[in-house]
Amino acid sequence: MKIKQLVTLVIGVLLVGMVSCEYVTIEPNDPIVVPPGVFFSTQIQPIFTGAKCSDCHSSSNEPEFAAGKTWSSLTTGNFINTTSPQESVLYTQLTTKDSHKNLLTIAQKALILKWIEEGAKNN
Repeated sequence: MKIKQLVTLVIGVLLVGMVSCEYVTIEPNDPIVVPPGVFFSTQIQPIFTGAKCSDCHSSSNEPEFAAGKTWSSLTTGNFINTTSPQESVLYTQLTTKDSHKNLLTIAQKALILKWIEEGAKNN
């Protein structure tokens, strides 16, 4: 009798174990494709304004993100590296620094990177 109960218990545990296993396939995210022709005034500055970057980055905390001063602050303050855009201080701060990396969406970061790749023009 005890062997029958033991076999039943083992089979029950195995069945519960098999049923409770769940396999989740995680598909990689499609890369964000940003079309060429990114404009600072209509696409980049609004990102910084919408994220309220100027709340912390004012004239006393570089780079300054106040409208009308952002482009100059970024380009003269060595926050942009058009030779190696992914190594730009601006981009690395937005993608790796804990206090900054969740402020913008992946699409916004891709747009900023594309703007840098295109020469970080004040257009």
